[in-house]
Parts: sequence; C-alpha cells; structure tokens
Amino acid sequence: MGERALFSLRPLASESPEAFRVHLTSNDLTSLGLRPGQLCILKNVDGGMRGVGIAWRSTDPGMKKGIIKVSHFLKDAYGLNFQQSTIVEAGGQWQEVDRVLIRDITEPSSGHESIDRAECELLTRYALYRLKAVYPGLTFDLSPREGRKQHFVIDAIEPSRQTGESLSLYSFTSKTVIGLTDQIVFEPQQDTLVDAIQLRKDAVPAIAHQIQELNRILRHMTLSGPSTTLGKGVLLHGPAGVGKSLLLDKLSEAPWRKVMRISLPATKSAISSAFKEAAECMPSMVRISNLGSIAGPSEMGGRSGTAQHLDEEMANIRNKRVLVIGETRRLDEVDSFLRTSYRFRTEIEIPVPHVSARKEILKALSLGTVSPDLLERVGEGTHGYVGGDLFALIDEATSSAMDRRLNEQEGLDSHDTTNNATKKEQSKADVGDVHLIEEDFENAKYRVRPSAMREVYLETPNVKFSDIAGSEEVKEQLESVTQWPFKRTKGMAHFGVKPQKGLLLYGPPGCSKTLTAKALAGEGNLNFLSVKGSELISSYVGESERAIRDVFRKARGASPSILFFDEIESIAADRSSSAHTSGLNVVTTLLTEMDGVEALKGVLILAATNKPELLDEALMRPGRFDEKLYVGPPELAARRQILEMNTRKEALHGEVDLEKLAMLTEGHSGAEIVRICEKAAQLGLRDCKDPDDIGYIYQAHFDKALRGIPPSITSQVRERFEKWARHEL
Repeated sequence: MGERALFSLRPLASESPEAFRVHLTSNDLTSLGLRPGQLCILKNVDGGMRGVGIAWRSTDPGMKKGIIKVSHFLKDAYGLNFQQSTIVEAGGQWQEVDRVLIRDITEPSSGHESIDRAECELLTRYALYRLKAVYPGLTFDLSPREGRKQHFVIDAIEPSRQTGESLSLYSFTSKTVIGLTDQIVFEPQQDTLVDAIQLRKDAVPAIAHQIQELNRILRHMTLSGPSTTLGKGVLLHGPAGVGKSLLLDKLSEAPWRKVMRISLPATKSAISSAFKEAAECMPSMVRISNLGSIAGPSEMGGRSGTAQHLDEEMANIRNKRVLVIGETRRLDEVDSFLRTSYRFRTEIEIPVPHVSARKEILKALSLGTVSPDLLERVGEGTHGYVGGDLFALIDEATSSAMDRRLNEQEGLDSHDTTNNATKKEQSKADVGDVHLIEEDFENAKYRVRPSAMREVYLETPNVKFSDIAGSEEVKEQLESVTQWPFKRTKGMAHFGVKPQKGLLLYGPPGCSKTLTAKALAGEGNLNFLSVKGSELISSYVGESERAIRDVFRKARGASPSILFFDEIESIAADRSSSAHTSGLNVVTTLLTEMDGVEALKGVLILAATNKPELLDEALMRPGRFDEKLYVGPPELAARRQILEMNTRKEALHGEVDLEKLAMLTEGHSGAEIVRICEKAAQLGLRDCKDPDDIGYIYQAHFDKALRGIPPSITSQVRERFEKWARHEL
C-alpha cells in the first residue's frame, strides 16, 4: 500500500458517468503510489465515513498539488465535505456485478417506440462495459439503429457475492445479466409484492412533492429485488405539527408484511429486536419516532451508545428490503454519522406551509363548512400556522360558530314560549349544520397561536413611520420595499422588478435605525425578528454558524417577515482582517443563507451598523444587501419635531423656545435629544419642593441638560460615513 496524505476537496466543473473518478495531479499520483485506474480510499480526517474511488490523472492544466476533484455524486455518497480536508490512500477492491436492473426513462413523445429488447441488451452491455464502475442511479444513453436516442437509468444491482465489505466498487462484466423493469429476470422471491407500495399524492394535504419523492424510494425498494450497499433510510424533518407523524401513519397503513416501531425509551435490545423481526418479514418498515432524542450526539462529544448501535443495525440490513424511516424536528439533533448515504440516505423536509399550502390544508379540513372566499382570506392571514395549528383553528372556529348558533336560537326562543322543549331539541340538531364566518376564525386566532412563532419572540411592531421624526427620504425609499411586493405585484411583474432581498441601514448611533426597522415591519404588517449580532457569537466551534442558520430557519417559518440584524458588524466583519479564526466560517454561513440555498421567499433581511467600514465586501454585492441607506442625524425640522414629541406642552414654561432649542441641538442624535428632554423634566421636578406643587420646566433646565449631554456627531463622524459611501474607506 502506498502513502496517505491530506487533500483539499474540490468539485468537478461538470458531471460525467464516470462519477467515481478521483482526479489528482501527476505528482500526487506518484507520491501516493497510485496509477490511473487504480482504486483508492477516501475518508474524513476524523476517521469517519470511508469510500472508494478510482484514481485518475487530471487533465486540468491549472490544477495545483494537494487538491483532488470529484463529482458531487461521489461527495454525497461518502458524506465528504468540500470545505474540509480529505485523506487519500491506496486501497479498496472491485466486486463483480451478477445482475443489473435498468429502466427506460425516455420522455414519451408521439413518435417514441420502445427499443427492441435484444438490441437494448446489446447496446447496454457495450455502454456499461466501457465504464469502470456502475451504481444505482447511473443514467446512460442508447442510440438504436432506427429511431431517436433513448435514456436509461440503473435501478438496482446485485453483486456476485456478498462480502460485507463496504470499501468496494461494482464492475460490469461480460457475464452480468441485464434485466428491464417490464421483463425482470431476477429470480422471483416468495415475499415479492405484485405491486409497489405507494402512497396517494393527496394522502397528506400540501406535501405532494414530498410524497412523490417517498414513492420513488418505495418503488425501487419493493420492486427492484436485491438492493445496493447504499442505505435505504429516510429522514423526515421539520417543525412540530407540519405532518411528519401523519405521513408516517399513512405509510404504516401500506401493505407491508411487518411494521416495527421504535420510540422513547429505546433500549439497545428493543432496537435489535425491531430490526431482527423486520429482516425476517420483508418487505417491512422500521419506524423511528423522535430520532434526535434516540440517536442524537453525545453530550460529551463523539457518539452516543444508542446512535452507534442503531448504526450497526442499519448496516446489517443494507442489502435487505427493509425501509428505515425516522422523524426529527431538526437535522442537527441527529448523530452526524447516521446522516450519510449508507444510513439515512434521503432527507425529506416537511416545511411550514406557505400560503397556497395553507389554503389546501384548510380546504381539506373544513369539509365544505367554509366559503371559498373566506378560505382564501383565512389562508392568507395565517402565516406561521402549521397543519396541526390549522386543524386546531378549524376546531376552535367550529366551537365559536356553535356557540353563536345556540345564542341566536336561545334569543329567538325567549320571544316564543310555545312548544319550548320541542324547539330546544330542534336547535341542538341544527347546531351540527353550521357554516363558519370570518368572526369565528378571528375568535379562534386568540386561542390558537402559530407554532412557527412559539420558539422565538416574533411580533408585528406597533410602530409607524409617523412615529419617527425626520428621515423623509429614507421613509420614502423604504415604503417601496414593503408596499410594492403586496400592493403593486402586477406592476412589478410588468417591469420585471423583483422584491429586494436585503437592506443595510448605516449611520451614527442613536439616529433611529432600529426604530426605522420596526416601523418598516409595522407599515407592511410583517412579523419582526430582531437579533443582535453579538448575541450570535459563541466561543464554541460551530455554534455561531448553527445560530445563524437557526435564525434564518425561524424567519422562513414566520414569513412574511423581516429579519433584523442589529450590530451586524459583530458577525460580518471583513474576513481578511478578522481577528477571530471563526470569522471566515461565520461570514460564509451568513452569505450562504442570504444567497438562497433554501429560498428566502417572503423574508426581507434588514441590518444596521454604526461601523460600515468593518463589513465584509461580499455582503455589498448585488443580490445580498441591494440597498444601502444612510440614516443620519436629524435636521432642524426633525429636531423640532422630536422636542415636541418628547415634552408635555402644559409642563413647559412660556419662556421655553423649542425653535431655539432645536438650533442648539445641532450635532445631537435623536436619542440624545430625547435624553435632554428627560433630563430637563427631571430637573424641573427636582426644583418642585412641595409634592403638591405643579411646577414648570424652564429654559435653565434645558440649558443645564444641554451642558451635561454634549453632541456626539461631529464633522469628523459625518466625514467617515461620507467616505465609506464614496468607497474611500
């Protein structure tokens, strides 16, 4: 065996059927003792997930020593990470494939005819024999003598021998048998189902896409015969109440031969027993509730004993027709070694429903008791509500309607005493036939709070732009941000204008940047999530990044919302000059979330800073903070308005001239002027010796307050912000 070395992992510029090639420079191949085409082992530096690739000489003339390039398929299959170093060493073995199952995935057309079976087998044998490695999911093209090119995919493979060795690749040989999905040549097994286990797309409202993905996995598992060494685990994740348990209930009702359940408290013996029974009665399903609580990371670091045991049990059934499906609220609650292609291979998110999904859920739950127009309005006004919340909302609204109906009936009965007993019995029968009105839903909302907002303090601020003195130009620019996406959608579509993603407010301290952000949310009736950058910084590795991802997740769940970062320089300082080694990853995480790896639909990112020159330049690029607004000190008219808003007219002595005070407060921030008013009022109250005496605030009180609170916004401060705006800092 040759040497082992650390390499930086990079993605290939384009994918190819040769997905397991590991591209290295000639010098690196030599130092590792590898020849092109020879197998090599890849693993994480912590000795975690291991996999096998095919060493290959890179044709990229600009590729540097110490770098390897691989396909995204290989990276995902082995749980590697493009941001971490990877160990490469010689090793691994080939396993010959005894049988392979392929499927025609050519898009149907009027002139499409299926390829002749004999010609298909001949062309497939030639195409797969040329490849060094075959694997489930590999797509390839066949070009028959007549007709157009056709596309195929490998659904499943069966090795010639089961060695239990995961460090291997599968090779297609001249003896490999080829089977088509419509003419399967695998030997039939007694437990083979005639039909694939499938769920109806409307089994659970509003998650048709997730059910479609689950059905694809079920079809491959229940019809494809012996499977691959890649895992068949499915991990459902999403907040409480979105429908994970309901989906598992529907799946458990499918015609499995056995459904085993694992839940808290889950002992090792209980886990072993469940997997043993499932393996003896295939096709079967192992259902794991609260996976994060059962197999989460150890509090002391490393792996918990239960997670390790579950890992071993899943390894034992990887070639069997056993679906292991778990659910958790958050992915980071689950042991990281279980979240690989060899264990829980597929992760399916059940998100907080958006507006159209909420309408679909409400329609399914209301059973015709709500008019279509009212359903539209309720769906639009229930942001942050998950499926469980909407069920409770319908239930509470129905109770409200029943109370309303009974009250109305009792009111009628009080005026007509004839046959009273008969009328009351009739009224009880009529209650079952209720129709809900808007008032019923408004009453229900007081009792049912949206789940997406329970885990964080979210509010729609009771602040308007009229509560802020001055800054008229800033207000006008901000109004388009909140009003246009909701009130001028047709105009935006006509002109091709997209909603802005991010907005940066910068300026001296105390100039209403935070109050302006709250007013922006209040004007647009948006949820407001405010966090200070310094609150997200942690001394523990990876915690700051996790906190940032969590904040964005909450904002998405509560959309339409404003996510406000105060003191953003704390988490987004220039990476080239950051004194913290964690600064690079923190800024990278923030940029990744803003760039929309997961859509930020309905979320406006707002940030404020007193030190814009410290921010990383990458944040200023288009598509991130699209607009940068200077919130400066108040002008003369604004200072006069602040004074009027913060003094009681009846408490001021006639000698006090607010116009003169406004001129004297040049260079003071809005917050400082408010403090001057408070200080003057305190001085006036102190001079009232008699508790019952109603005194006044005199000019002398303001003069004394002014002497104690000097202006903080000097010409040098103004110049610093002007230079940054001109890119001179």
